[in-house]
Amino acid sequence: MPLPHADRIAALALSAFASLPQKSKPRLPAAGRAEWVTVAAIVVEDDSTLTCASLGTGVKCLPASKIPLARGFVLHDCHAEILAIRAFNAFLLQECKRSLAALPHTNGSRYIRPRNPTELTLHAPQPFTIRESIKIHMFTSEAPCGDSSMSNTISAQLDPTPWTPPSTSTTTTPSPSTPSTPSQPSPPILLRGRTYFSHLGHLRTKPGRPDSPPTHSKSCSDKLATKQLVSLLLTPTSYLITPSASAYISTLIIPAAEYDAVGCERAFASRLGDMKGFDGRGGYAWRPFKVLPAEGERVAGFEFSRRNVTALEPEMVIPSNISAAMVLDPESPDSGANTYTTETLIGGVLQGRKAFSSGALGASQLSKHRLWRAAREVAGGWLDGAKDSGVDSDSVGKQAMEWMVAQTGSYEMLKVPSSLSASGDKEEPAEEEEEKRECRVVEKMKRARWAAKTRVRRVLANAGDGYLGGDEDGGQIPVDHEWIRNGGNYFGL
Repeated sequence: MPLPHADRIAALALSAFASLPQKSKPRLPAAGRAEWVTVAAIVVEDDSTLTCASLGTGVKCLPASKIPLARGFVLHDCHAEILAIRAFNAFLLQECKRSLAALPHTNGSRYIRPRNPTELTLHAPQPFTIRESIKIHMFTSEAPCGDSSMSNTISAQLDPTPWTPPSTSTTTTPSPSTPSTPSQPSPPILLRGRTYFSHLGHLRTKPGRPDSPPTHSKSCSDKLATKQLVSLLLTPTSYLITPSASAYISTLIIPAAEYDAVGCERAFASRLGDMKGFDGRGGYAWRPFKVLPAEGERVAGFEFSRRNVTALEPEMVIPSNISAAMVLDPESPDSGANTYTTETLIGGVLQGRKAFSSGALGASQLSKHRLWRAAREVAGGWLDGAKDSGVDSDSVGKQAMEWMVAQTGSYEMLKVPSSLSASGDKEEPAEEEEEKRECRVVEKMKRARWAAKTRVRRVLANAGDGYLGGDEDGGQIPVDHEWIRNGGNYFGL
């Protein structure tokens, strides 16, 4: 009997993990210590054929204090789900290059296609799109950290009393003894990891452990929730590939032992109820994914899952500090065998390199530096082809690609429209004001993406049960969350 669809996807992802070299996997149990790791993968489906396009493993992220040192070379978040998404974007950029190399005779990619000039618009001038026949599935070997797994966290507690953060700041939870007043607004409230785990629906940051340095990285539940509106495309890729329906996750698959239907419904649907009906410009739209459990033997028996490692009853169970990334490299798509570009990472850089002093030499192909460089190479290749094919000099696609190639500013300006403040609160500028901008096409494209990101972030930031603890008199303290940006994008291109 054939495996159910979710089990087939999970088995394919774990087969890709099994092909990793031993140095890219957790260390084998020894001296009473055993390591576990999360595995996540992006699996693409085309005409019932499943292919693992990318894979990531890991459970670590950079402390907030180290973010300014990363400079685009060091990965901020090495949780498996985030690495799998970044690896998928590296795969898409690679496919753009393959497509360009084969033009004008044929399209060299099974997964993306060039857009016709008539498809390009002012808000969506990207020259490529993911093929309409493609469906994207995501598998993760553990329930995503954050709101979707809080029930698992509660059930695992020996002591159900939540640990209490020490003091009020913009990156930790305020003390319940200091209620806010209208004249002095409370600072943004973010729940760190498992803090106040009885409060559900809230925006949370990594890590889960109270003894770890604080970070600005949002939980994987929160980040995956935003992908339902923003798509899987990262900023560099979004300049080249339109956020069509094929750029969104169709199904999220979680092992049955980790699956909490109520928690997933809350994390990915009910707390985002305000998003229903959103239809933004540039192709961005609310496209929720389904969450399905995988029950196959391959999933249940995954040797590096936290539950199976714990079942061995070692003296110490610890998360592995090793991360890995795999990117599909289908050089011979007709050969029947998939090959992968594989990296082993420690501390957000290539294994064997120092995190903050190796620069580009230690940068992963998933880093902001490498992804932007790859995107700019695609833009340059497209312009070279445009010269030969006689593309109109006023084409919106040509204007956008010329802008990409010419950029020498900071990475931050790729993300934030020049007409907006960092908070995204400024009103739409007058049409004549936009005409004066350096590139009106890019400004429109950035605004379309920023509007989608701002909308979903505000909904998430204000989700939850509406209060946090109580004051000294037992009253509830209302909260007004804000989405705190990590500030790690102010490095030169």
